[in-house]
Parts: sequence; C-alpha cells; structure tokens
Amino acid sequence: MKFLSFSFCLFFLFVAKTNAQTMATVKGRVTDKSNKPIEYATVAVSGTKYGTTTDSLGNYSLAIPANEDLIVAFQSINYQKQEQKVKLTVNEVITINKQLVFKPGEILTITVYADKRKNPFETKINPRLPEVIAGPPSIEAGLKFSGLVFIPNELSTQYNVRGGSFDENLVYVNDVEVYRPFLVRSGQQEGLSFINPDLADDVSFSAGGFNARYGDKLSSVLDVKYKKPKDFRGSFNGSLLGGSFHIEGISKDTSLSYLLGVRQKSNQYLLNSLDTKGEFRPSATDVQTYIIYELNKRNSISFLGNYTQNKYNVIPTDRQTEFGTVNEALRLSIYFEGQETDKFNSGTAAVTFKHTVNDKLNFRLITSAFSTVESESYDILGQYFLDQLENDFGSSDFGDSAINRGIGSFLTHARNKLKAQVYNAELRTNYVTDKFLFWGGIKVQDENITDKLSEWYYLDSAGYSIPGPFDNVIELNNVVKTKTI
Repeated sequence: MKFLSFSFCLFFLFVAKTNAQTMATVKGRVTDKSNKPIEYATVAVSGTKYGTTTDSLGNYSLAIPANEDLIVAFQSINYQKQEQKVKLTVNEVITINKQLVFKPGEILTITVYADKRKNPFETKINPRLPEVIAGPPSIEAGLKFSGLVFIPNELSTQYNVRGGSFDENLVYVNDVEVYRPFLVRSGQQEGLSFINPDLADDVSFSAGGFNARYGDKLSSVLDVKYKKPKDFRGSFNGSLLGGSFHIEGISKDTSLSYLLGVRQKSNQYLLNSLDTKGEFRPSATDVQTYIIYELNKRNSISFLGNYTQNKYNVIPTDRQTEFGTVNEALRLSIYFEGQETDKFNSGTAAVTFKHTVNDKLNFRLITSAFSTVESESYDILGQYFLDQLENDFGSSDFGDSAINRGIGSFLTHARNKLKAQVYNAELRTNYVTDKFLFWGGIKVQDENITDKLSEWYYLDSAGYSIPGPFDNVIELNNVVKTKTI
C-alpha cells in the first residue's frame, strides 16, 4: 500500500511538472488614452478557453500555451477591441500593456419608460389571463384572480366591488355602455357575461375614482376595447364545462373587418359534485359580433351585436340522513316533487358612426338598444319525516324506524316575469392638444321596465298553518303579488 501511494504521488508530480513546462505567461496593464486603468477589461486568447479580467488598477496576468501561434484580444464595453499575436517558449513571461480607444458612438444606454396613466386608480387586465380557467374564459374571472373583485358563486359572472352591489358596476365595450340582465330576483345571475375575451384587445378596470365621462355608477368601471383584425384567424376552446370559438378577418382592401364569437357554458358536472344532491342543468349560450366598415379615411361605421340565453333548471331529489348517538339514533327523510326553471334572454345592438375632422378632433354618434326577458317559475312540494331508530342490537328491527318524532310539508310557488327595453343615443367628441385632452358628450336614454311578481309559500309543520279550532282557513306564508311598470 505504501508503494502504491508513493507511485501515485510521483505520477501526479510528473503530470503537474509536464503541464507547467508547456505553459507561458502574459501580464501587463490595460488603460485608456488618459492612462486611467480600465477595470474588468477582458484579456483572452481567441478561440480557446484561456482568459481573465483586469483588476481595479487595470493589471492582469494570464497563463497561455507555449510554442503556439496565438492571438491575445483586449476588449471592454464602449472601447475598441485590440489584438496582438504572440508565440512564447515554455515558462517565458512577457509584459504587454494596452491602451484602448473609447467608442463615443456606441455608448450603452438604458431607456426608462414611465407608465403614466390617465387615472391612478386604473388597472390594466390581461385579456389572456382567463384562458387558464376551465370552461369558456371570462374577463370577470380574470378580475377575480387579480384580487380586485368578489364573485359570490360559480353560477355567475357578476361581481361586487368594495361592498357595493352587482348593479353598481359600469361596463363599456368600444365606448358602448353594456346593459346586463336586470335580474328578476337578486342573486339569480347570468352565467355568461357580455364580454367575450376572445375578441378583447385591451381591458382596463377602475375600482373607484374613475373619470366622469364614464357615468354615475358607484363602484367600478370595466372598459374593454375589442380588437381590429389584421388577417384571418380563429381559436377554439373546449372542456366538460363548455366551449367557445371565434373567427376574425379583414377584406382585401382593408375597409371591412369583422369579429365573431360563440360561447356555451354549463356547470352541470361541477354542481353534481356538491353535497346537496339534485339534477342541476344550467346552460348559457352567447353569440356576439363586431363589424367595422371604413367609408373613407375620415368616416367609419361599426356594429356591435350580442344575444345571450341563460337557463337554469333544478330538480331536487329525495334524500335520507341519519344522525344522533347510539342511544338516540335519528333519521331524516325528505321527499321532493316539482322543479325550478329560470330563464334570462337578452340582446344588444349598437351602431357607432365616427367622423375624424383631423388628428386632434373627432366625433362619434353612438346608438344602441338593449332588451331582456327574464322569468322565474317553480312549484316544489317537499315532505319530511323525522324518525327515531331502533337501537336494541338484539331486536330484529334494529336500525328501522321505531317512533315517528315529526312530520311536515311545504309547497313553494312562483311565476315571476320581467321585461325591459333600453334605448339611447349619444354624441361624443374628443379634442387632443399637446397640453390637454377634452372630452365632451350628450346622451338621451329611454327605459321601459315591466316587473311582475307572483309567489307564495305554504308551510305545514308542527301545527303551523293548520286550521285552528275557530276557523277553517289555511294561511299561505310570504305571499307576494306585485306589478311594476
């Protein structure tokens, strides 16, 4: 073992000596024309792995192969590169000092751009952000993931901002104010919003402090700009929760461009995983188009159209639940009949005429019409039985109902309908100079809303609503009969 260790030591010493005998050294100093040292200048042998950098005084020392024709390069940022040919013998040491010439035309510059928004409260939302979400993407889902809004449930794309209501949020698409279903009942909200992310190009969101040109709502403004196509293309997105596709294109003379998007969404499979069982069949379908036709260089006309159908169908199913202790085991049995069907059908049509006077001044005439027909109808009969179970392990009826502790029933009924039409015309102008930006406009709007509610609730449980001893009248609970025009 001692002999082997001694042999290895001799071998490594021989290799080290041989390697040292084949190397030479180049050293020196790198400065500029003023003889000031250049720190971190690179000194390297071209085409090899040998290289080093100068220290704070501009000094360097570099080991290079001996007996070879080599080129040593000297360079630094913003200085002209210099080269020198060398061929050294083994263990030879030479000194090479270099003065590099400054390159004034190639100064490394860094440009910083300030993101100066018109409104410090305005936040830009990436239209592609919702694409990571299962099912048809929605801009509102992107708002939720950004932490700016609160969305109460999966059945809705409505959102709340800073504790405000869902109907306190303004939405604009290409300067057209978007109206959403008026909702026959608060909380029953549409499954697909107006905005189609496949068509969106720019999305900004203001959660307060927004410009007066948007309107007088209290909570927020969602301002969306649809894109103007440059060529023909399309996309498709599909999952078990629904799907969407869109196409876009432009004519050969670039005067006509169009966007078309179709979406379908259903949360049926998601809802079937809930603890509350039933047949949930929500469905939402949306068709939308945006067309721009340029009459000439100064005049253009655009059309924005949308039709949305949202339908919710719920059929509750029977259920049994056992609970309690070993000494007092109970079973609750609930039986249902009937179903609930809610429908929200809405449509929007808007035409915008734009006239550009010059680079600083333009006018836009925007006309739009919105219509919604909403209905909520249900008849659901429910009965429950609360039984105490047999807890004697020796009994042949162990686990079966021994005593009935309570029985009751209820019946809910509703036939609610809402119809609304909104028509408006608006004239807007923008005037831009180097010092200020002026917005102006005038708007006329007409709203026609008819809301009819007809619902009642009957409960017969533990003596409640059963006719008393002095009359034969059964009273209905929570009866609502109204009509508002």
